[in-house]
Amino acid sequence: MDKNTNKYHGIKILSEKSCEYHFGMVRLIEFCNPLGWIGENKTEKTKSFLRRFDNRVYWQCARKCRDTVWKIHTAVIYLSDYVHIFEKRDKYMYDGAPPEEWSVFMNASDEIPYHLDSLITYIRILADCIAFSVPFFYRTNKRIAYRSFREHRNWFLKIDNKFDPAYSHILENQTSWFEKIAGKEPQGIRDIVFHNFGTYQLGDSLFSDGKTKIRIELVSSKGVIVPEVTFTLEEIIHGFYDYLDAIYILFGNRIFEEISPEISKSINNMSLFATFQTIENIQDRYLFYPQI
Repeated sequence: MDKNTNKYHGIKILSEKSCEYHFGMVRLIEFCNPLGWIGENKTEKTKSFLRRFDNRVYWQCARKCRDTVWKIHTAVIYLSDYVHIFEKRDKYMYDGAPPEEWSVFMNASDEIPYHLDSLITYIRILADCIAFSVPFFYRTNKRIAYRSFREHRNWFLKIDNKFDPAYSHILENQTSWFEKIAGKEPQGIRDIVFHNFGTYQLGDSLFSDGKTKIRIELVSSKGVIVPEVTFTLEEIIHGFYDYLDAIYILFGNRIFEEISPEISKSINNMSLFATFQTIENIQDRYLFYPQI
């Protein structure tokens, strides 16, 4: 887990066993969901604002966002745990090792591909959820593309790049992560797995400091397509979260300005998604994940 440049998406370590999980953009999407305002006293200005989001599909999308963020968190935890077991091969796979020892290592080898696929899939799903949500942030009658992140980005960059220059700039400069996961040329890792029968080949490398690190290759019928999946995955997650940070700042500030002064909110105090108090070995359990 590396220290990252963002502030609103990632893990913030509080102590040896406690941390905060921040996911600002999903918290913003939830904030705009009228279902979360049931029973609250609302001014006419707030009611007018919430009408823009009074859409059953938006409500379900907000729910899907929360569900997917939890799945990303779970996939990261399990993937990190199994990678660390794999990197301690000698602890489990020694001459004369009993079945209960080497079976731990073999199970980790089986689980790593599963959680890799899960994490890649959930990131792609969340990107599409964000693409669906963003058009609701505008007061416009234009038909902004929302069916997929690819179509959404294309709309802002090629179809109407003058509609919101600030957001188009973010899409132009902070979405290289999307090419790594779902690009066409070269093909992204998600599409290799889904459309080209991609499988993972696990190995390890011994570094000069004596530490063993996992090496995961993504293989198709054409051979090794991605030689270092772990590096690529880390680039995808960090890049995606940098993008989310940028749009959270952009849209969050706009929304809170729109509803002020009736509601006093700030992007600085709303990004917290969850707090964990009893996680052992926090630094090891969020492999690939950005630290705030």
